[in-house]
Amino acid sequence: MKFVRLALLLLSISLILFSSCGKEKETPETSDLLIDSTTINLIEPYSYADSVLMKKVLLVYLDDSLKSFNGIFEDDSYGIGFFVLKPLDTSNVINFKSELLDGIGDGAEVDTITLMNKKFLYYNSGSAFIGSRNLEIYQYLFEPLTKSIYKSYTALSEDGSIIQTYSQNLKEISKNDLVSFFMNQIQTKYIDDISERKLKVKYE
Repeated sequence: MKFVRLALLLLSISLILFSSCGKEKETPETSDLLIDSTTINLIEPYSYADSVLMKKVLLVYLDDSLKSFNGIFEDDSYGIGFFVLKPLDTSNVINFKSELLDGIGDGAEVDTITLMNKKFLYYNSGSAFIGSRNLEIYQYLFEPLTKSIYKSYTALSEDGSIIQTYSQNLKEISKNDLVSFFMNQIQTKYIDDISERKLKVKYE
């Protein structure tokens, strides 16, 4: 009788161990979400972008037409950048990640806007570089479709004049609407008498 009980006990332990091993092997397969054109809509954009980039994400959204997550990230030390993530392209998930640009997250304004019938990601450094005696404003427009970045830097000199610097890709006449947008932001939010001040414009 003791032998029978011992045999049953050993059999029970074996079954438990076998069941545990089976569950350990199955867990990764059932927990991983298979991303396709439908399930991509179930992904939480911020959590996904953060896990891929390992950076603080300031703004991100799912572009359903491009099947991509487009957004703005902040570097741990200094600087911001733009990105395009394509989960369906497993060999090239980080489809685009820009170089670091001047800017920080604190006090900044980030948004998605439509200009010239195109969707852009917008960054404005806001109060980050504004002091009692100086004013510096960094603005960027990023077009995910073409991965183009348009830059604007505004500085107020001690004599009250304004130095306005644009990126070279804003020289084209076709980009006048973008230039006007940048200047309108400055006039509306920071320097309402901009038309009365001396203005120096350059492209770099």
